[in-house]
Amino acid sequence: LPVDGDPAKKKWVIFAADARYAIGNFDGKKFMPEHEGKHQVHWGAYYASQCFSGSPDGRVVQIGWARIDLPAMPFNQTFTVPTSLTLHTTDDGIRMFATPIKELEQLRKPNPRTAANRELTAKAPAVEFDAADQLFDIVATVKKGTASQAILRFGNNAVTYHFGTEKLDEMPLKMNDDKVAFRVLVDRPMFEVVGGGGACYKTSARRDMGKPLGKISLTAQGGSLTVESFTAHEMNSAWKKK
Repeated sequence: LPVDGDPAKKKWVIFAADARYAIGNFDGKKFMPEHEGKHQVHWGAYYASQCFSGSPDGRVVQIGWARIDLPAMPFNQTFTVPTSLTLHTTDDGIRMFATPIKELEQLRKPNPRTAANRELTAKAPAVEFDAADQLFDIVATVKKGTASQAILRFGNNAVTYHFGTEKLDEMPLKMNDDKVAFRVLVDRPMFEVVGGGGACYKTSARRDMGKPLGKISLTAQGGSLTVESFTAHEMNSAWKKK
């Protein structure tokens, strides 16, 4: 993979079934890691991923095994959303990022629900949208205030950013200029969380799989924060109906 998009500066990545990875060099026979230990971008029910051969535009596209229970289904578990893998220089060194493939945006329906530059306080702690369907692509950027947490709720599910520990759920995600951006792809049996443009990625089963969400909300807990942008795209199915 090129580092920061520079084709003259490439590194090799070796990853295990648990999705932990090491960055280094490969001479055709031996892989030499640059540092001891492994790094992690994928979290949750993500396992045994594979990369496609001959992906469009030369991208490295990865898909994982989503190890979630699917009651009453005639199959066992499922796949994750395909992601494009890239390497970026961070404060912690070179790290791998995983972002949903751009083609998913073609499934977005028109007229998304949006909010921008909204301050959440104790008197008005939430921004809320109606959500009669199940499939959504939710994108948010929030700026730190006095709140301890920002909580995105959708149906019976929630994703939380903890300002004190700088974690998106259990995933480390540092703020940038006191801001944090994250994205949640909501499917029928599961949802996937993308933090910091791909710096962390999590796969989780939905607690209310197969049911309409009802509501999508973004809430400040324990104080105030600013919602710089909050968009909920309702999604079409990827399956073509005959």
